[in-house]
Amino acid sequence: GAAPESFGTSAAVLAGDLALAWADDLLTETALASPHGPRLFEEWRVMRTEMVAGQYRDLRAQASGSSAADEALTIAVLKSARYTVARPLALGAALAGADARTLGALRAAGRCAGLAFQLRDDLLGAFGDPALTGKPADEDLRARKLTPLLAVAVRLAETTGDRDAAAVLAPDADARPGHTVERMRAALERTGARAEVEARIADLAASGLRHFEATGAAPGVRREFAALVERASGVTTQQTEELV
Repeated sequence: GAAPESFGTSAAVLAGDLALAWADDLLTETALASPHGPRLFEEWRVMRTEMVAGQYRDLRAQASGSSAADEALTIAVLKSARYTVARPLALGAALAGADARTLGALRAAGRCAGLAFQLRDDLLGAFGDPALTGKPADEDLRARKLTPLLAVAVRLAETTGDRDAAAVLAPDADARPGHTVERMRAALERTGARAEVEARIADLAASGLRHFEATGAAPGVRREFAALVERASGVTTQQTEELV
């Protein structure tokens, strides 16, 4: 018979196909029952395409050993920021018949909040305690997954001439003697990549709240969104404190 790994992979693909078909069924039923069905379907159609494109680019970057910062950011936006927050907000707003201005503000707010969430997730994947985060230890680092965190570290190592950090973070570094995940973590710290990403998360969280405010939402709704951003990003912004 087939190897267990091959069977498991094939079964997982089938399960994913079925889940997507069920999601399409649910969205179609909702759209057909709504006067705003066409707008709802358009948001859904674009979200599906973005998700697959982001996943493909992630796979391609992994296969090619890319460390390009712009590609890392594009992947994070496509497969996480829009899929996780921006498009779901727009789906709900479209179903409620929101105008173009509100939809635009929600998309911008969702992109910022979603990207802040992904950057926090990258940091937790590199430095977090698996017992607290539920994320496997060292997985992203061992696989040299192209994240904005890794891309920033590579850029900073090259800019400052930190050859040791550049070597440790390079795609072929596994072949180098004495390589450890601990050395990668040290390089992320020493280059300033961790601090830069932390600052970026705080900026994105604050920007997300500013964009959301432009929707004209009631204070109670803004508080709920602020709490969501705080949980997703791990930072408390000044605006969050003012709303609470």
